[in-house]
Amino acid sequence: MDVLGFATLVVGGFTACAEFGSYAFVHPVIRRLPSAYHIEVEQGLLRTFGRVMPVAMTATMALGVANASVSTGLGGPTGWRWAAAGAWIAALTSTVIFNVPVNLATSRWDPAHPPENWKQVRNRWEFFQGLRSWLLLAGFVLASAGVRDRLRRSRPSPHDHRSKRQPSTCSRGSPTGPGQWLPRPGLSATFEVILPLACRGWRARRGSAVLLHRHCRSLRPGWLRRRPALRTGR
Repeated sequence: MDVLGFATLVVGGFTACAEFGSYAFVHPVIRRLPSAYHIEVEQGLLRTFGRVMPVAMTATMALGVANASVSTGLGGPTGWRWAAAGAWIAALTSTVIFNVPVNLATSRWDPAHPPENWKQVRNRWEFFQGLRSWLLLAGFVLASAGVRDRLRRSRPSPHDHRSKRQPSTCSRGSPTGPGQWLPRPGLSATFEVILPLACRGWRARRGSAVLLHRHCRSLRPGWLRRRPALRTGR
């Protein structure tokens, strides 16, 4: 099992889902709140998301680069893995340059008396929040597509399977020895093993019944054996 590739998909998927869910479903509701409540909620999110996501995003980028650097990985061919790693690097770079300074400023604001341009600052943060969310999601999709491509390439084609099929050893006079017979797997075993055995047993029972009948006829008295058959009729 490729532990590095598996960890890359799990951590990258968690980070992308958390950030994209916050961008698409949480912040559109927060933006409609009054200014005081808006800032209070944002400060509360900094105490939850702000403590977990920096670690998760850094781990996602590190795992993505490590997975892309190895010769083989769960993320599929090298091109898919490096594309995913590039998206995660861009997301973390955008976060450090644009989002982190706004988060630090928001944590120091007084909700009752915010700065005059607080709305413009938060709008700028919202824009780059959407940018990094799409980048994180794109990286996860690229990594998943690489896995799909790798599985498709590793799966043998039915045509190749038929062309490379080894000669069967189930026929009479097979390479296992002259006159030897081995059953084919699957449904044909019913006809090649069970049915001949059943027919052979039926013939044996039928032969025994015939011999027993002849033996009983031989034990009858001579006059009974020579007795003509009775004819009935009107």
